[in-house]
Amino acid sequence: MRKICVVIGTRAQLIKMAPVIKELENSDCYLELIYTGQHTTTMQSISDNFNLPKPNHYLYRGKEVNSIPLALIWLIKILFSNVKLIRRLRKEKFNFTLVHGDTFSTVLGAIMGKLIRSEVAHVESGLRSFKLFNPFPEEINRLITFRLSDLLFCPGEWALNNVKKYAAKKINTIDNTVIDALELIDHSKVQLPFEIRFEQFCILSIHRFETIFNEDRLKTICKYASNISQTRPIVFILHPPTERALKKKGLYEVLKSEEKIQLYPRLDYFTFNSILKKCEFVLTDGGSNQEECYHMDIPCLLLREQTERQEGIGENVVLSKFDENTIKHFINNYKEFKTQKSDRNTNPSKLIVHQLIEASNG
Repeated sequence: MRKICVVIGTRAQLIKMAPVIKELENSDCYLELIYTGQHTTTMQSISDNFNLPKPNHYLYRGKEVNSIPLALIWLIKILFSNVKLIRRLRKEKFNFTLVHGDTFSTVLGAIMGKLIRSEVAHVESGLRSFKLFNPFPEEINRLITFRLSDLLFCPGEWALNNVKKYAAKKINTIDNTVIDALELIDHSKVQLPFEIRFEQFCILSIHRFETIFNEDRLKTICKYASNISQTRPIVFILHPPTERALKKKGLYEVLKSEEKIQLYPRLDYFTFNSILKKCEFVLTDGGSNQEECYHMDIPCLLLREQTERQEGIGENVVLSKFDENTIKHFINNYKEFKTQKSDRNTNPSKLIVHQLIEASNG
């Protein structure tokens, strides 16, 4: 029997790997699901959303890893505290260890794959900023994972070209697996946990290290939010680290006092995307949000200096680079960035599982 080990650490990884996991469940492969514990909150709600199997192992159970120093310590501790598990997995002779994205869990999973003597397959491979420390640590994590991988699943021609020099076999999945995750949402069954006070609104969501731990940038985004809310109400979805950063800098109460800014804690995936469907446009620093907006045809202003993702750039996604004129132009003309794409017929998750089976046969 073909044996596939899937290593998941963060919410974004679980969301994007959910359709791959479901395809593996429907195949004749044996699936070993491992959670690293990098993220803890809302992981269960995401699993419930997609009706995923319970993980076979948790490498770590404790506080969420939400800073770079904590992540480095966590990474070393996990490798030393799971020696018995690694030995057991090695004996079971897995065909592939499947990892996703550009987090510390991606690197951890790839290292584990090598330690258990399986091949390593990397989903969402080939994304690059070509700046070693921007974004940090994601760009470094990608480069390490490319080196450790035997099979690279690249979401498009651009990503494929970025890994030409690496020895691993490359597969073009055309689209990102997030397109399959979105297809699994039944919006008719989603009930919102709160009432949105506004008929028309935009969504603000920020969470990246380089955003929330940069005081000047955080203050700048809050200033923009205050100004934008004068003409377009904002629903600000707060990730826990974002909320803590805002409170620490005295910005939370300022935003809360704004009549047309509604603050709400982070939501499960299905609920968030149901609200996303109702909004006019999105302000975000999240790469996954960029991809979701692209596939859902929602205007998106990316609050970043640069993005390693190509989805929507030049169409419905505008990279702000924190340029005031760019931001003003988008806000005043966001309807120009609405697009109507033709129906897509790709299924990257099914392609990934098919290729894993084919490679295991070989």
